[in-house]
Amino acid sequence: MKKKRIPILALSGILLLTGVMSVTSCGCDQIVDNDVKKTGTVTVSTDNHGSVTPSATSGEVGTKITLTVTPSEGYELDTLTHNGNDIKDTLSFTLVEGENKVEATFKLESTVTPPVTETYKVTYTESSDYTISGLNSDGYKENDSVTFSVSVTNSEKEIDKITVDGKEVSGTNGSYTFTMPAHDVAIVISLKSKVETPERTEISWIEEDNLGTDTWGYWSSTKANWGANCVVVMNEAYFENEVATFDYSITENEGVTPLSHAVQIFYKNSKNTVGQVYELTFKLNTQVAGTIKINNIEKEVVAGENDISVIYEEGTLKSSFHLETGLLGSAKISISNVSWKESAFPTYKVTYTQSEDYEITGLNDSYKEGETVTFKVNVLNEDKKLGTVTVDDTPLAANSNGEYSFTMDNDGATIVVNLVDIVRYKVTTTGTGYTINGLNERGYEEGETVTFTLEVTDETKELQSVSVYGNVILDQNGTYSFVMKAEETEIVVTLVDKEEPDLTKYSVTYEENESYTIEGLDEEGYLKGSNVSFTVTVNDETKEVKEVKVGETPLTPVEGTYSFTMPASNVTISVTLEDAKVNLEFGEETSMPNDTWIYWNGRWDWFCNGEAIVNSAYIQGDNIHLDYSINSEGNHVNHIMQLLYKDTSLVTNAKYTLTFNLNSSKSGDIIINEQRKTIVAGENEVSIEFIYDGTASFVLQLGPIGSAIVDISNVRYEKVPESYVVNVNSNSSEYLIEGLEENYFEGDEVKFKVTATNDYILDSVTYNDTVLTADEEGYYTFTMPSQDVEIYITLKDPSGSEIEPEYKEIEVLSKGSSATRIEGTGIWLWIDTNDIGMTAANWQEFDFTADVSVKDPSGAPVDWTIKNTLISDVNEAEHYARFYVELSGAPVAGFTTEATIYITHNNEMYKASASFNGTKYDDPNAGEVVLPTEYENLNVLEEGTAGDSTRIEGAGVMLFIKASEIGLNATNIGEFEIVEATVQSSNESIVISGSQIDLYREADDTFRIYVTFNIGLAADDETTETTVTVKFMHDGIGYQVSASFLGCNYISE
Repeated sequence: MKKKRIPILALSGILLLTGVMSVTSCGCDQIVDNDVKKTGTVTVSTDNHGSVTPSATSGEVGTKITLTVTPSEGYELDTLTHNGNDIKDTLSFTLVEGENKVEATFKLESTVTPPVTETYKVTYTESSDYTISGLNSDGYKENDSVTFSVSVTNSEKEIDKITVDGKEVSGTNGSYTFTMPAHDVAIVISLKSKVETPERTEISWIEEDNLGTDTWGYWSSTKANWGANCVVVMNEAYFENEVATFDYSITENEGVTPLSHAVQIFYKNSKNTVGQVYELTFKLNTQVAGTIKINNIEKEVVAGENDISVIYEEGTLKSSFHLETGLLGSAKISISNVSWKESAFPTYKVTYTQSEDYEITGLNDSYKEGETVTFKVNVLNEDKKLGTVTVDDTPLAANSNGEYSFTMDNDGATIVVNLVDIVRYKVTTTGTGYTINGLNERGYEEGETVTFTLEVTDETKELQSVSVYGNVILDQNGTYSFVMKAEETEIVVTLVDKEEPDLTKYSVTYEENESYTIEGLDEEGYLKGSNVSFTVTVNDETKEVKEVKVGETPLTPVEGTYSFTMPASNVTISVTLEDAKVNLEFGEETSMPNDTWIYWNGRWDWFCNGEAIVNSAYIQGDNIHLDYSINSEGNHVNHIMQLLYKDTSLVTNAKYTLTFNLNSSKSGDIIINEQRKTIVAGENEVSIEFIYDGTASFVLQLGPIGSAIVDISNVRYEKVPESYVVNVNSNSSEYLIEGLEENYFEGDEVKFKVTATNDYILDSVTYNDTVLTADEEGYYTFTMPSQDVEIYITLKDPSGSEIEPEYKEIEVLSKGSSATRIEGTGIWLWIDTNDIGMTAANWQEFDFTADVSVKDPSGAPVDWTIKNTLISDVNEAEHYARFYVELSGAPVAGFTTEATIYITHNNEMYKASASFNGTKYDDPNAGEVVLPTEYENLNVLEEGTAGDSTRIEGAGVMLFIKASEIGLNATNIGEFEIVEATVQSSNESIVISGSQIDLYREADDTFRIYVTFNIGLAADDETTETTVTVKFMHDGIGYQVSASFLGCNYISE
């Protein structure tokens, strides 16, 4: 394009400026004018896209200057100013004095075609494992949307990630999209080996003893009758995508907390080396927060995701992964990312401030977490004594050997020793004629024994008496002693002139007391210097001698005899008694005595991971003393050391507050009546609430704190006031009831009025089968007992006919998670929760009573009572509830039982009835049960499951039989039914109270029949002869086993 020229004036030439150009006039002859002329100069600046040429670069003020503007090719003038004023339209200005500044800018012509936009390439590396399609080979402009597809051709591979220009892109169904930047880009395809999604694999219940390698398993306390204080229901347990998931629910028995091991999860890693220390890490996702125990180490977890890490030694446990989750309660947990890494136990140091006043001995360089640290503190400064010894602000108490101990945590420990100044009091002497030796010039502490000897040096004198604090002290084989009080004192020595021998007899007196007798004293008295000997006999079996003194001098007995040298004065013997020590004895929890303290330690090999050794255990007054040590390599189980007591004054099923004082040489956790408490070293007051179940009222588990000395005192129980509910039968539309409260305490007056409606007539009002009579104002009253009560109102219609309450009949389920049945003294009935609107959230709002009648094989009624009723399990997922009724006797084969439960909730009334033939539910939908006419004899095994033996233990008889002989297995064990159990014994008081088939173990091919007596045999019984015979059946076939015992021992055939 040609340049445009804008003519202004005809000039001889055009001067092109590229920057700021200053033009001055050429040299000319000056015209001298006497008048001074004002002048101005012109400067030009542009943006380099064109030029501006003035008609003159200087001149007189007022001169008109015209401008020639020449744009560069493709540009046009945009702005033109003179000293900031716009002159674009005129292209001229009038010269002013001084500098005249011209500024110009240019822009692209609007008719100019813009430059062509560049395109950019998309590249990728070709591969036989995949193909890429959909890309434009011509490239893309900046900000274009680029879409392509990726197809994996290798069947063993799948896409891991795809990046463009180093940034990951995501796609759907193999199609990916990104925005093109202003440069070439490369697509990078990353593949990984295809992982087939595994099918969900169910995880089965597994016994820890039979734990296989590289296999997940779970275990719950409901499988072991010795451990259950709750009911555990495993809803599902499965392994999927390297995640083990366990969904379970726990129903606690009233007043107890689930044991940590109520639910356990196991894994045995075959790749681990026994003896090697590993760091086990995993992720745990849980619905609830709380405490878990992994490989015997407690950890706190939060609801949600948790990263868990513990260090342990392989081989110290039966499994490489042992998770106990019972303390979480009902939960759903998932376990993932489980790994083991070789490690070493971390160790931690004990620090303390060194001092010239004391030394600490017995410490190691370092300790592992959980290891017991033991040390002594020796005071080196004679003017100081120990005040307190603390570890990380926790006070410690020394044991009888002067040793302190604590358990190392995972953060090290600092010992702080506080010394206090010793306050000493002086002992002085005055007088002459004698010397006293052995006194400490520094003085003595309060309570310290002062000992000295005395020698008369004046040959003309002899000793008459020695006294302190105004009391005579005696010569004991040339030595005198007394106990220092908190004041200075003087030893007063009285000498007299030697005379003829003193034949005066001085008396020895004492205060007579029924609790003790002093014998051996001469009533006539004793000469000075003679030996006085006597004995003290305690007459009260609950007391023993604490101290015997003559004056201020304590005496020590030698083979039960006290003696001293008679001074030249009368003396008095004083005797102080204290509560006698009564040795505590080891006892078995199952044979708990009444109102007697015992201790128990984990001696059962299936229980114990340590041995408890009791150094001393005794009662003295209100104080129970236990000094024991635990020998264990691992963590101590709770019950490895227990202290037990059964207070028969307590009321069964009542709630109590138990309070006691506990002094411990160590801090840590204890468990009292199944409730965990943390104590400090030293004095503690412990208080809990519990419901007394009729067994032990005080069960203190000391295992967690390890070796210790504990003293328990001031044990007391206070009954907690408990409110009870008054229930009223339905038909509420036919009467009005006024004045009833929702809850009452025992002893409260219950007062109410009942008014019939709709022309009905009030017939009777009863509570708990007691007929009530209204007062003159129409009120009924009774005193609230210590239980819920049922008010039963009967009405008559206007014709006088009695109206029966309307209960909705509901069906009993023949099967729940176990069959409706009779087991021992218990009746289990299962119902559909949908029939009564019961849920896991509201089941406690339901009340129920039971009516049971039992007939023996002859058809005669049996006078048994109902001991207990409860709702023991609610499962919303399978919509069933289990009701339990406990009888005072156990129906067996030949007995017939009719049981009806009456359920009330929100004025709705239901009833469910069941008939039983022996222990089996007489299902109305099933055929008639026919008892076998013949029974095949089976042999009893001397040893059964896991080495357990056929025997009598307390009130229980255990019979083991080979399972494969009769086709019994884990699936069908519930189909085998006890027909009859009988006993013949030299102890005619023994009768059978229950029997059941309760245990099967596939590994041993054995099952157990458990028979219960009404009374138990002592463990050392060697005389009682007993024979137990049990008949049972399966699919109409009868079997019979018989076993004889001498005492508790099975007599092998």
